[in-house]
Amino acid sequence: MNGDALVLPRVVLEASPMDLLGKKKQRDKAIELIVKECKEMQYDGIVLESWSRWAAYGILHDPDKRNMALNFIKLIGDALHSVSSTRNKEQKLQLVYVLGPPHSKQLQQHDFGPKDLHSLDDAVDGFSLMTYDFSNPHNPGPNAPLQWIRFTLQSLLGPPGKAAQSLAHKIFLGINFYGNDFTLSGGITSFLPDLLPMISLGLA
Repeated sequence: MNGDALVLPRVVLEASPMDLLGKKKQRDKAIELIVKECKEMQYDGIVLESWSRWAAYGILHDPDKRNMALNFIKLIGDALHSVSSTRNKEQKLQLVYVLGPPHSKQLQQHDFGPKDLHSLDDAVDGFSLMTYDFSNPHNPGPNAPLQWIRFTLQSLLGPPGKAAQSLAHKIFLGINFYGNDFTLSGGITSFLPDLLPMISLGLA
């Protein structure tokens, strides 16, 4: 592969969180498999998704289990950072962590917040913030309103200042290249070829 593009596949943790987080053997095996896959497939790291699933299991409300979850992310980051990329020996394997937006105006106990962000600063190279899918068939509207994106970013970074500024460069804002066509019976995701006729009608 030519150029400076990095290949980081998305990895979704679907295992029972307490088996993965609470049992050292399981935890070590999962990390070993991830690093091994990166080496064999010559990946430059991974994009890891787990927080929303852990929240769904209800473990993030417990301070001890939440710390176990954060520690697991740190262990993966440390393991990846200890290995050089196969394609570029000067580049360590990278970890990007996926975050969903908060679903209320105040951060809930299970939400990922500024304190979590700072605790993972050394272990995570970037945070993929899913700032899209604001609306749904039950509440149709814009897909990613600008005010909501700003609110989501500010909720994650915390109050303006040096601390927030030092981590802002690690936030990768998700930008959607699709829309939703909502109807009384539900809705479907629409891409550019589907949207062009509607756009043309609107401009006519």
